[in-house]
Amino acid sequence: MNALIDYLRSLREYVKYLRNWRLCIPFLFLYLETVFHLYMKLDMKYIPVFLLLSAAAGMFCSGVLFFIPEKAAVISGTFIRCGAICVCGGRE
Repeated sequence: MNALIDYLRSLREYVKYLRNWRLCIPFLFLYLETVFHLYMKLDMKYIPVFLLLSAAAGMFCSGVLFFIPEKAAVISGTFIRCGAICVCGGRE
């Protein structure tokens, strides 16, 4: 019975880790940068530089969200994600 309780506690900690939505912002920036460059048929010669800059921007945005209260972070994070998708998705 104790093994089951320990397993449920570890599962609860894992679920808390997965709920950390702030970690999706750098990956969103990387994905949007890659899709934008492929869609616009830009030269992929400097793609490592663009990926590093977009990862840095995403980590900066998610880092800022770690230091503000949870409710404000959720609202700000939603604006950041929607804004990034609209900016990169709106270019044609």
